[in-house]
Amino acid sequence: MGLAINNTLFNIHTYIQTNKQTYKTMTLPNITNKQKEILKLTFQFRYLNRIQIQKFLHHKDKKTINLWLKDLTLKDYLVRIYDPETFGKNTLPAVYYLSQNGIRFLKTQESYDKKSLLKFYREKNRSETFIADSQLLAGICIDLKTRSIDGISFDYVTQSDYKRPDSIFHFLSEFKTRLFFSKQEKNKKNFYLLDIFDTTLPKYRIRKRVKDYVAFLSNYEWIEYFKSTPRILFICQTKELLIATKRFTKKFLVDPDSKNIHISFALEEEVKKQGVTAEIWEEIE
Repeated sequence: MGLAINNTLFNIHTYIQTNKQTYKTMTLPNITNKQKEILKLTFQFRYLNRIQIQKFLHHKDKKTINLWLKDLTLKDYLVRIYDPETFGKNTLPAVYYLSQNGIRFLKTQESYDKKSLLKFYREKNRSETFIADSQLLAGICIDLKTRSIDGISFDYVTQSDYKRPDSIFHFLSEFKTRLFFSKQEKNKKNFYLLDIFDTTLPKYRIRKRVKDYVAFLSNYEWIEYFKSTPRILFICQTKELLIATKRFTKKFLVDPDSKNIHISFALEEEVKKQGVTAEIWEEIE
């Protein structure tokens, strides 16, 4: 009798473990594969507007995208940000970020770290600057995808990607660079670390970030991952901020260990207009 009960309990336990994934997803409303792709993109970039989502999906029909997004919002997979009352904002496309069911869905996927998903529960409290920067990074990546032609290819990894279980870029999760991307051209591959500096960021924090970048490249920890020294790209919101950042960056590059470190600067407005690969970057003289 006791053996029979034990066998029954074992079978129940085995059944539950085998169907664990099914139990997790059964409580979630049904969505299409394309909608699941939208959730994964939103994880990657944190905040995306409708136009960006449409470009990432290479989809021509705006109405279909809006239907998918409306459905995801109604089913609590996404939250929609749109201000129809404020002049200037009412002409901008709606912005989306992950909601409760979106986070729950990603938790059922093996390629996502459950612990790192916890921060997505705080997305509603993010600043307008953070939301704008997230969309700027998404725009940069869209631009890189369009320029992967004629023997030139670009790959990128976002902050959200660093902690994924299958990522080789875990070392960047502590460093918190906003974007890593590479450019492959014939037999040559270049690497880039990109960050954004806004006027809302105190100068001492910007100095600390610059110092951290120089230290990171000076100690050669990166050599295990990159064949050549990554170039650092700093996007500055204003001309005044760019000049100030260049000035104190120059002071960090006087050490002989930093002779192979290359740091470039560009205005945010120029990046938006011409793209990150354009001839808009200033060097330290």
